[in-house]
Amino acid sequence: MEICSTNGTSSVDNESTTTFEYYFAIASMMNPTSIQKRGIKPLKSQPAILLDYKLVFFGSMGYAEAIPCPPDEEVTSSEFHGVVHTVTQHDMNILNEIEHLYIPTKAIAQLYDGTKISVIVYCRPPEKQDTTKGIPQERYLDIMIEGAIHYGVKPEYIESLKKLEKEPRPKANVFLSFGPLVPDKHPIMTLEDVFNQDGQDGRPLCATVNGKVLQIQDPTPERIGLFRNMRKMLRTAALEDFLPKVIYDPMYGIPNNRNDCTREHAAYLEHLVVKRLGQNGAIVIGSVEQTYKET
Repeated sequence: MEICSTNGTSSVDNESTTTFEYYFAIASMMNPTSIQKRGIKPLKSQPAILLDYKLVFFGSMGYAEAIPCPPDEEVTSSEFHGVVHTVTQHDMNILNEIEHLYIPTKAIAQLYDGTKISVIVYCRPPEKQDTTKGIPQERYLDIMIEGAIHYGVKPEYIESLKKLEKEPRPKANVFLSFGPLVPDKHPIMTLEDVFNQDGQDGRPLCATVNGKVLQIQDPTPERIGLFRNMRKMLRTAALEDFLPKVIYDPMYGIPNNRNDCTREHAAYLEHLVVKRLGQNGAIVIGSVEQTYKET
């Protein structure tokens, strides 16, 4: 497949014309595993610098965001590196679904050969920006570093990522949990039962993880996006089927399905959900049958 022009169209085998966009990835989407597991297949990927923006980590999870630099900020601090993926409009639509809390924003990126191009970078609306600075997780930085190395981002930038303060991966004995399963209190449910509890038309929003059925509390737009996307994209309510693809961890890899998870990995996924929602963000209302991969 050859891109024959840079004005937003590409010619494929001289038989069809496909529109494309330059998407600037700044964090986990720099990683080939992360982006491919979301169903996105870039036509081309190349390292670049995003001009007049800075990389900042926010919130309890320490997620990366691209923030416009104030006009009086020094130029050297208003640039950071990432990967420009050339994607079709179809894949751009997938990205818009994934990044539904962010606004696709036009910016300028400079390729390593000096060429400047117009790109799309996802930014949070100013009124919804989390002003609480966060510390990135070790898992998150590992994804960024793995992707940066793969796509040839400059070594000095990779070294700067390695030197960032980070929250170490928790040990299994300190994983957070929504609580133990109690047979007399938590009835066995089917995955279909849980899938149908989709938060629509007055129904509760539920999901499963680590053998537990969770009912999401206070289902705000920020909380429900993950659970709606897993239903829409993979038709599943099991977090083991979806979460490793969107919160990829090089340490655990990506299981083929929920029963391909080890006990530790499933407990780790529950830990991530507690971190995301808070200890009171979900309650255990049932259980589902689950087998675990032997280690």
